[in-house]
Amino acid sequence: MVYHAIRAFCVCILAVAGVCRGGPVPDGEGTATLPDSSVYKGTFKNGLFNGKGMLTWRDGATYVGEFKDGLHNGNGVLTDTNGDQYDGTFKDGQETGRGIYTWKDGGRYEGEFKDGEFDGKGSLTRANGDSYEGDFKDGKSNGKGVFTYKNGDRYDGEFKDGRHNGKGLFVRRNGDRYEGDFKDGRFEGQGKLTYATGGVYTGEFADSGSNGRGVYTWDDGRYEGDFKDGQYDGTGVFIYKNGNRYEGDFKDGRCDGKGVLTYKNGGRYEGEFKNGTFDGKGLAIRENSDRYEGEFKDGRYNGQGTWTYVSGDVYTGEFKDNTFNGHGVLVYANGRRKEGTWIQGTFVNEGNAWAEDFLTSTSGVCSVLLLCVLIAFGVAYRIRRWLKQKYCRSLLWQCQHPTRSWITLAVFGAGCALLGLASLVLVWDPRVYGDWNYLIADLFGGGVLFGIGGVCIRQAFRRRLMLGFLNQARIRDAIAELTTAGK
Repeated sequence: MVYHAIRAFCVCILAVAGVCRGGPVPDGEGTATLPDSSVYKGTFKNGLFNGKGMLTWRDGATYVGEFKDGLHNGNGVLTDTNGDQYDGTFKDGQETGRGIYTWKDGGRYEGEFKDGEFDGKGSLTRANGDSYEGDFKDGKSNGKGVFTYKNGDRYDGEFKDGRHNGKGLFVRRNGDRYEGDFKDGRFEGQGKLTYATGGVYTGEFADSGSNGRGVYTWDDGRYEGDFKDGQYDGTGVFIYKNGNRYEGDFKDGRCDGKGVLTYKNGGRYEGEFKNGTFDGKGLAIRENSDRYEGEFKDGRYNGQGTWTYVSGDVYTGEFKDNTFNGHGVLVYANGRRKEGTWIQGTFVNEGNAWAEDFLTSTSGVCSVLLLCVLIAFGVAYRIRRWLKQKYCRSLLWQCQHPTRSWITLAVFGAGCALLGLASLVLVWDPRVYGDWNYLIADLFGGGVLFGIGGVCIRQAFRRRLMLGFLNQARIRDAIAELTTAGK
């Protein structure tokens, strides 16, 4: 448009100089051919184009309208060689005032002009279907306006140098809405993005995406923390709809790094994450207070770890897919200990496993101890009897304490029987046993103790009866022997 003004000015100079072919043109109607082959046909005054006329440049561009002092002034139609056309008011050879500019490709501007540029209020429709209505300055959208894209997206807000700059509202055709700061046509600064699906992000934006600190809320939960390129990235807090809560590191929209996941039911995991799952070192506490501390892989117990039951049982060793797998040690709350190889949570018996279980069971230990005591008691009894026979020949002395041996035997037998009975009773309490090995060991140990006790009690009563008869005979013999010796 400025180009046309320059050409009109040149024509004016030529006309003023009176160099039109054929000499100066008098006032009135006429036709003038300029040295550059441009042709004017219309009204002249004082040798210049004044009034209505038609100017045709040698390249084919034309102006039809009002002239004043050799320049376009007033209403007119300017048609370029490429087919573009302006229909409106002119001042001093330039489009100024109200007008319509139409491009050959179908684009159209209607509104105010100044010095050949869009300036003021106007409406612009591009050939591709995009449209803008609002303020213009220096040929570009500047100020407030509404830009509608051909795909249905719409921006309503502030413009600068033809781009979205400042405060505005952007509505996508799918229903998404952004309201906030813009810079160079992008979401930049503080804003609020409401998705058609119901999610809402409020916070910082950069490069048309959520970048920085913000809060994202949707039907399934809420996230508050750092964002990068529209995804959770950095540190933040994620609250799920079901009440679960994660606080820690994020990367590419997933839990990644150090974090704490707290379940609504009371369970809890604290440790390392990777790609949204437990991976690395961590501590998991279940809702029933059972806890696992050790290595994780793909969200499962995998590697070395320690599982502590709320009952007090503790397993330390290898895990695979959440089960005991490999070498490990299981220590029960009652002190029993099991060490060996596990496959998918099942202990694999190895050679002396039953013997180890027996020696670590309550009744097994008691059986061995009592057996040792019984042997020691028998040895001591034999030594005592040998000493009596060697150094104490008096039959009367031998009969002074005849009941000690059977009372000791009876007490010992009763103790064995009670321990054995207790072991047999405990066998039927499932809280005491972790597997069949301990149960069999206590059955065996309890039976042995009970049997020893029964035998001892039986022998004690037999000895008591025999001592009763023997003592009477020995006393008579001793008295007779003493009487004979006195004579």
